[in-house]
Amino acid sequence: MYPNKLKAIAILFLFVFSSFPNFLKEEVIVGLNISYLNVFLDILLLIVGLSSMKVTKQSKPLLFIISLFFILSIFSFLLNKHELSLVYFLNGLREFIPYFFFPIIFIDLFRSIHLSFFVKYFDFFIHVFLAIQIPIAIFQFIKYGAGDHVGGTLGYGYSGVLTFTIFFASFYLITKSLKQKYLLSSFVKNLYLLLYWIPVFINETKIAFVFIIIFFLLLIRFSLRNSWKYIIIFSIILPLFFVFNAVYEDTTDQSYSNEILTFEYFEKHFNDDSDNYSDIPRFQKLVIYLNRFDLNDILFGKGIGQFKGGSTISLTPFATQYQWLLNGSRPMSFFLLVQIGIIGGIVFILYWLAIIVGNPKNNKVKYSKNIILFNIIIYIIIMFYNDSLRSLFFTGIFMYILIYAISSRGKAISKKELIK
Repeated sequence: MYPNKLKAIAILFLFVFSSFPNFLKEEVIVGLNISYLNVFLDILLLIVGLSSMKVTKQSKPLLFIISLFFILSIFSFLLNKHELSLVYFLNGLREFIPYFFFPIIFIDLFRSIHLSFFVKYFDFFIHVFLAIQIPIAIFQFIKYGAGDHVGGTLGYGYSGVLTFTIFFASFYLITKSLKQKYLLSSFVKNLYLLLYWIPVFINETKIAFVFIIIFFLLLIRFSLRNSWKYIIIFSIILPLFFVFNAVYEDTTDQSYSNEILTFEYFEKHFNDDSDNYSDIPRFQKLVIYLNRFDLNDILFGKGIGQFKGGSTISLTPFATQYQWLLNGSRPMSFFLLVQIGIIGGIVFILYWLAIIVGNPKNNKVKYSKNIILFNIIIYIIIMFYNDSLRSLFFTGIFMYILIYAISSRGKAISKKELIK
């Protein structure tokens, strides 16, 4: 069997086995310790990633940024070695492996003659994954009510990650079948894909309405010539909003139009300093860290590993002392600031930008620019909303769709092209 086909199978294996363990632990085998499975998946991803590191025009800048990030991580560790052991550091690095290695793997696979094999089974997996979320989300809603418990197979606390995955993955699937010349008719033929949205109507993820608007707007290419298409899109969005608002109000006793889509709500949700607030709001956490710690901590962080531990190994001394700050809702920017500081955070973002900048000029993928724009919007939201990029499963889906969008080919290259 070809090495790249083995890599494709390994990645599909990673997708499958990272998509359900939390649900298994919570509902099927209560108390199951999945730490060892997670370690195994991380090691497998690391092995596939290292074997995919080839110096090409597209991957060269990515490999440089990975090396720079690793050097900065070691420097941050040395600055904090008096309170951060090597075990904590290595354990914390696991959360960065998917982010840095998935793009390298996918770039390698998109050069492989086995690309069509991988894409075929990835698409099949996505369809199956999205379909399974519907009954499981309904089961969780009936048992627990709307909220963080409705995370589908991803489990408790993953409702936001599930929402991001559903919208981005369903957009990827629908763009593969849409035809601009027959947009409305081809969209109607793919309406069944919107059934995959059912979980986001009952999991109380406030960002869902924003994604509905983005989803429909990005179904068309923006130009004055397409003005009539905008009218059609808005004519779909408007009644859909009222339907969504009605369902949301029935399930959560909150209304988007009267409560959530207000300045007062967003001010409280992101930056409320009330003593009665059960969790420190997202923006407030950033402000507290910037005001409470010294310049070295702000620039280089407290070292990687501060958000790991608590099950198999204990929390770090810093995490134990500042659990009140680290726990709860946290944007990705806070996760980066605490561990690798502003400088490390900049390198982290530069890596993702380098992937987009590496977009080949002869791109032939349908809706490539729209998919990339959707990816950019999701990335920015994650930086200020949650820390989804810590998830192996979500990061894999997120990076695959991005690499697919920047690929110059819609199908695998031949053996003859590969030799060239």
